[in-house]
Amino acid sequence: QDYLNAAVAFEKAIELNPLDYTHYENAATSNYLIGNYEKALDQINIVINELNPLNGKCEYIKAIIFIQIGDPIGACPFLETSRDSGYAQSQAAIEQYCK
Repeated sequence: QDYLNAAVAFEKAIELNPLDYTHYENAATSNYLIGNYEKALDQINIVINELNPLNGKCEYIKAIIFIQIGDPIGACPFLETSRDSGYAQSQAAIEQYCK
């Protein structure tokens, strides 16, 4: 639960291996959890726009960031893509924010 140090560690991992999308996802999640939403969005956008693993998790992460910054409607397309990609956690958020 030391998300600040986790963010730093994952950012170092990105420097060492910038093609591993999980480093970006984990850095984005850590930054989200410490309230660094802009940095989290930048990191998750790299996954979505450049490394898209098509597993739905990156879209889910972007959606929860949108929800946290007060844009649940903007989160809905990402939640739907996440669900359609097989990421089951997105369904509960869809039911809460998108219906």
